[in-house]
Amino acid sequence: MFAHPSPKNVAIIGGGEGATLREVLRHKSVEMATMVELDEKVVEVSKEYLPTLNDCSDIVGSTPSCFDDKRANLIFADAFKYFVDKPLRNKFDVLVINVMDPERHEEYKDSNVVDALVSSLTPNGVMAIQIGMAPSILDPRADKGVNQIREQLIKNLESNPNIASIHIYEEAHCGYWDPRAFLVACRDVSCRKHWYAETDEVDYQVYERIGGTKSGEPSLVHFDGGTQRSF
Repeated sequence: MFAHPSPKNVAIIGGGEGATLREVLRHKSVEMATMVELDEKVVEVSKEYLPTLNDCSDIVGSTPSCFDDKRANLIFADAFKYFVDKPLRNKFDVLVINVMDPERHEEYKDSNVVDALVSSLTPNGVMAIQIGMAPSILDPRADKGVNQIREQLIKNLESNPNIASIHIYEEAHCGYWDPRAFLVACRDVSCRKHWYAETDEVDYQVYERIGGTKSGEPSLVHFDGGTQRSF
């Protein structure tokens, strides 16, 4: 989200428990957050049994449930098929893909699917993808090991002429035994200045864009300028 100067129209693929939606709605610049989730039942169950994951009650201007926020637009569909088949009238500033690891999604091997995701972005749009367990020096060559689909996904992005910059980083605060890897792809090279911004620049962005909470507690727990520099 901070790799984009002012994300207004954001899309989320997956994330039915509502936690990604919650973090997107913290950004005051966001005017619309469209979540495309395959299973409507996941949202229903999360509302009832996992309310802390979709709790927006502390976000100024939001609602107790993130799903009820006026900026939230829920669509229940196969997201990859949705992006390929449906012509999008409004492009997205940021696309967050929060689904299972790439090895569970054959769609990433299809360049038409990857191209459709890229085409859904605005000219300076940013796409973020959860790409599974962080690689280790002990792993075999990427295209020969268990992460072949991840490797094909990266190649499809690299070969897309509309992708100007790709960044892969690791995050160890996700609650797994090992760090997870994430990929950020930008349509415009200008996103590099945001990605490589100085610590105080990012901290100021957080202060300006996120704002305060109703309780006075910090809005972001695992992210600040120092964290971004580590990425």
